Amino acid sequence: MLTLANPATVVSFLALAAAFVGARSIGASEAAVFAIGVTAGSAAWWLILAASVNAARRVASDAFRRALDALAGAALAAIGLVAIHSVL
Repeated sequence: MLTLANPATVVSFLALAAAFVGARSIGASEAAVFAIGVTAGSAAWWLILAASVNAARRVASDAFRRALDALAGAALAAIGLVAIHSVL
């Protein structure tokens, strides 16, 4: 569902589908297989990502996680400041 909520992803999948299909028309079964494949690939990616993060959290120390949180927060703040500066 997260993939469907991201407009950039939807547009890129539409472009991929257009390139995949090309000039020929496809039947409903081929379109269904393509949609199921994209959905299965997305689900597999998120499952692998979530499992990897869960495994990393188990082995990372609290100090490392706090440092990583601080680094991520600083990066987000810097990105926000750059975005604000570009508007002004």
